[in-house]
Amino acid sequence: MSDGCEEMKQIQADYAPRFTAHKDEIYMNEDLFARVKEVYDNRHNSNLDNDDIKLVELYYKNFVRGGTNLPPDKKEELKGINDRISKLTTEFGRKLLAENNKFKVVIDNEDDLKGLPPTSISAAAELANKNGFTGQ
Repeated sequence: MSDGCEEMKQIQADYAPRFTAHKDEIYMNEDLFARVKEVYDNRHNSNLDNDDIKLVELYYKNFVRGGTNLPPDKKEELKGINDRISKLTTEFGRKLLAENNKFKVVIDNEDDLKGLPPTSISAAAELANKNGFTGQ
């Protein structure tokens, strides 16, 4: 999220863990993985081209890396880890955005503006005045 109102930020915070849980349910679904594995095991005996084979291999790896072969207790542990990562990533993104939004470049030497179009210079000056940097 590059910027947004508090409502949008809250929606992201609420839904990121839900999307993570949804992804976990897909990648840890043993019946679905059995179907993926069957295609994977027969990929070279099918009429698949190289791109299709690569795609099948990618999906297979995603399932394995997503925890499909883990025992039930480890699947639950991985779900907890993924949930925590999702929440921390969202929180980090919000804090990073807040810090980035605080950043300002104040130019007080007119020579540093050489090459910029006059409309950009006047817009920047107007923004500077609005933020208390009159004449900069």
